Amino acid sequence: MRSPMSVLTPYLRVGGNAHPMASLAVVSSVLGTLGLITPLPSLVRGPAALLYAFAGPGAAIMLWMPEVSGALRRTLVPVLSMAAMIIVSYLAVLQGLWHPQWQLALMIVATLASVAVFNVRNGRLPHPDRADGRTEEVLR
Repeated sequence: MRSPMSVLTPYLRVGGNAHPMASLAVVSSVLGTLGLITPLPSLVRGPAALLYAFAGPGAAIMLWMPEVSGALRRTLVPVLSMAAMIIVSYLAVLQGLWHPQWQLALMIVATLASVAVFNVRNGRLPHPDRADGRTEEVLR
């Protein structure tokens, strides 16, 4: 039986010719999941969740903005991340659904889904005929 992550792994590639923002979003999301594991000490959970809050959502948003480059791209990642986290938190409070762990989990899922959709739409998937797992750009 295959695990759910083995199905998603080709869509969430890190390294190779992966987009740097996609790599940042995936790595910060994986580290952000440490913030959801309650038996871990706060000294591990806090920085992991904070790293995700400052990098994950913003990197996922910046994937879809190819015209922004350089220093502006790196500057907008934490700004957009915090804006997304604030909007989600504000809407949760307005609706009376304040559950920080569920919000973090949903944001991580949304970030990984954005990266997966970006990789599918831009042809950054492993080519089935290549044994080394490298990707091949899809020509449209």
